[in-house]
Amino acid sequence: MNWVDLRTFRLVAEERSFTKASKRLHVSVSAVSQRIRRLERSLRNKLLDRTTTTVALTESGKAVLEAITVIDRIWETTQREVAQPSDRRRDDLRRPLRVGFCRTNPATVWDRITALEPLLQWEPRHYRSTTLGLDDLRRGEVDFLVWQTWYGVTTRLELDLTGLHSQDIAHDSVWAYLGEHHPLAKRAVLDIADLRDFDLIAPVEDLYDLVVRIFAEQSVTLRFVHHVDSTELIDDLLRMTTAIDIAPPSRTPVPGVVRIPLKSAPSTRHALTWRDHPVANQLGPDLHELLRKNYVAQAVQRNPRHLERMMAVS
Repeated sequence: MNWVDLRTFRLVAEERSFTKASKRLHVSVSAVSQRIRRLERSLRNKLLDRTTTTVALTESGKAVLEAITVIDRIWETTQREVAQPSDRRRDDLRRPLRVGFCRTNPATVWDRITALEPLLQWEPRHYRSTTLGLDDLRRGEVDFLVWQTWYGVTTRLELDLTGLHSQDIAHDSVWAYLGEHHPLAKRAVLDIADLRDFDLIAPVEDLYDLVVRIFAEQSVTLRFVHHVDSTELIDDLLRMTTAIDIAPPSRTPVPGVVRIPLKSAPSTRHALTWRDHPVANQLGPDLHELLRKNYVAQAVQRNPRHLERMMAVS
């Protein structure tokens, strides 16, 4: 029995829409369709009548939906009965597991995250600031936080992780992103000093001072003048001006934008942190391994040149 497929079917049945169900599950419509087809094949029965405008349950679909509803009620009752009193005070499984993402898009991996424990509901939250995400983690507003920061040779972001569990996902040197028309666009490699004559995209609020101090370590002063809060606006700036953005190598450049490695570049730290809670402690190591493998896979797919450089160094 595939609980992911069953839950997907229930949401489609409730919403009477593949599109609305996909939004609630944070997956594509094609992924929802695939799950429904897989469930129908396993049951050897058609569960939904679907047209371009409507979704209706067949008689078999109604029977399956009723069974899923009964199973959910039984499972909720069982959770209450077996929960320890201390766990109840910590609202363990009676709300969705919440995963916070700080300046990270979970689209490529969310489906696999929810499959780690398909009997539970999962909910993503998004943060612009690592500090705000960690504050919510301590308060129990979220159970996990996926975050990133920068660090230099001696300069680090001071984070208090006392009482939390944390594992690093990856450490990666940053690259320069610039428009194809840019005077530096034909270079194979750039030095940090090459960037001094151009305007740069400013890091988000909680990283700005940190990044400035990191470059000051190398006696380099850069002009961070463009304060932009969306990737789309950053891409437009790069394509239309001589601005430069500095970001991890796994970011995919849009048409008209190139990325170039930087010598002696600062590094980014990508990490997973979770609160001290029985469910989070059980799932934390598996979630970390999933995110680590996904980061490597995305880096390989999006930037083969970066992989070649890593292998050359090793």
